[in-house]
Amino acid sequence: MSERDDLLRFGFVDDGGALSIRNVNVTLTPVGGPFYRLTLALPHGGELSCIVPAAALKLAAPSEPANLDIDALLNVDKPRPW
Repeated sequence: MSERDDLLRFGFVDDGGALSIRNVNVTLTPVGGPFYRLTLALPHGGELSCIVPAAALKLAAPSEPANLDIDALLNVDKPRPW
């Protein structure tokens, strides 16, 4: 099974080749140093979280809408370096 299959089981849907999810609550919390915990509260009640470096995020000022590219943050369909 691939990571993509795992995400499809979590409630993501194939939206023309990209994965997307509806009705999800995204939380970004500092965890120390230049890192953040990105948490997705999934529609069925589960959570999916990962630690991301601040450099990987495009943070907007509070007055601007924040658009997170979840596929890019999770490296969906990209080869792992390890």
